[in-house]
Amino acid sequence: MNNLYRTDLQRTDRSTMASSIECRVPFLDRSLIEFAMALPFYLKVRTGVEKFVREACRGDIPDYMIDRPKMRMPEGIGIHDQIFQALTDATCPSDIPLLDIIIDGPQIRNALAMFLEFGYTAPTERYKKSVLTISRAAT
Repeated sequence: MNNLYRTDLQRTDRSTMASSIECRVPFLDRSLIEFAMALPFYLKVRTGVEKFVREACRGDIPDYMIDRPKMRMPEGIGIHDQIFQALTDATCPSDIPLLDIIIDGPQIRNALAMFLEFGYTAPTERYKKSVLTISRAAT
């Protein structure tokens, strides 16, 4: 809990404020988390239902958000796709000759192709596969 501020929450705050957007994370309020952690287990899971807060928000939050699987914060903002798109765009010939001199498109294209050829998929897919492998090994 203490490291959340220094990592994902701080990154979220900086990136949203840079775009003049204020992002709120109400479910990470310290007093709410302390309350939830203090509850006995039998109050947290009853008849197979675990996500009481999520269900309590149904109707106020769109169903596609409530029903989607959990994802890491950087995945949720789509940064991996943006990075791969930027690399792909950088390898295309430019209308600006000087830019083509500075950015060696063929070399970047080759490095990206090698990265994908040797079994490395886009970061999001690689992360999902490693989590699946770890969870299978744990069971």
